[in-house]
Amino acid sequence: MEYFLLVPLLAFLFFLHQWFFSPSNTQKRLSPPSPRKLPIIGNLHQLGSFPHRSLHKLSNKYGPLMLLHFGSRPKSSMTDGLFYGSKDVAFAPYGEYW
Repeated sequence: MEYFLLVPLLAFLFFLHQWFFSPSNTQKRLSPPSPRKLPIIGNLHQLGSFPHRSLHKLSNKYGPLMLLHFGSRPKSSMTDGLFYGSKDVAFAPYGEYW
């Protein structure tokens, strides 16, 4: 009986995730090619027990310059409040400060 509520809930969560965490079109155009990633772990699932071989296979498919995400750090107001404005090592955005 409760299964009819599960499908709309999952669809709502999917669209909510896509709306908040998908990059804009300009960011997609300026980024190098990238393999598909999972929401939390990024591209970590594509590295096997021999990472150098896995990266070689990915470079054969996507070229010598590619964008890989190893984990994700979603920005939220809760992490800003708890971790000094997201200046902690675990939640700082990638870039010069990190």
